[in-house]
Amino acid sequence: MVVVTLADLTYRYRQFLIAVMGAGMVLGMGLPMAGLVGGFSAETSQTVGGVGADRWVLTDSSAGRIAAVGLFPESEVAVIAHTPGVTGADPLVVLPQEVASVNGGIETVNVMGVRVGAMGDPGRPPGGR
Repeated sequence: MVVVTLADLTYRYRQFLIAVMGAGMVLGMGLPMAGLVGGFSAETSQTVGGVGADRWVLTDSSAGRIAAVGLFPESEVAVIAHTPGVTGADPLVVLPQEVASVNGGIETVNVMGVRVGAMGDPGRPPGGR
């Protein structure tokens, strides 16, 4: 049985080599893709959690991006704060700006605007209310 299998592999070595290389390429692309998906998830949760929040509310104009500039009236913060299940809400603005050329590349800085003592205030411990 083993002799027949080895003889078949010797006869069809190119097909076997192509199948092994194809499977290796599929598995080799799976790891970077899984890391990319995990990175997107971790970046979003760390960005939201970095200001001490559980969730962010975005406008339709922000197109789902946390750092997109999408403004809505501050009066909406009070409406969100009084929504059942919400323990507190504070306004926050994030403005991504390309500000400097460093070593031939443009650096982006996120400028954040918060109320003093509210979520996102650097002088306030994260998660504290």
